[in-house]
Amino acid sequence: MQMEEKIISMLEQISKDVKEQGDKIGSLEKRFDSLEQRFDSLETRFNQQEQKLDEQGQRITTIEQRLDEHKDILTALRSGQEYLKAEIDGMRVENAKEFGYVKKELSNMHLNFSVLRDDVWTNKKEIYQLKKAGME
Repeated sequence: MQMEEKIISMLEQISKDVKEQGDKIGSLEKRFDSLEQRFDSLETRFNQQEQKLDEQGQRITTIEQRLDEHKDILTALRSGQEYLKAEIDGMRVENAKEFGYVKKELSNMHLNFSVLRDDVWTNKKEIYQLKKAGME
């Protein structure tokens, strides 16, 4: 009987150890479940962040396209502005030449007018002298 008691005692000890191991395994399963939930939560967060980053990437792409369009518009405006500036500079040179020509012609007209006035005065004097001589 002693042997049976030893075996029973050993079996009880083994049963107790198995139960303790089962409790530990149950505790570990709970921890693993908790960790799995955390990982699922983190995976969800990462997916959300990835989606947000994708949206931001699309926005950045759209902004880059707009910036390229604006760059093209500004380049066109600058070249147009340079063209207009060159045209205005050409007009200034042309106007300066025309003004010089008009000024020269005006000066010639003043000289011609002065000569004409002197001629008219001379003619008036001659007419007056002829009238005076004809009356005498």
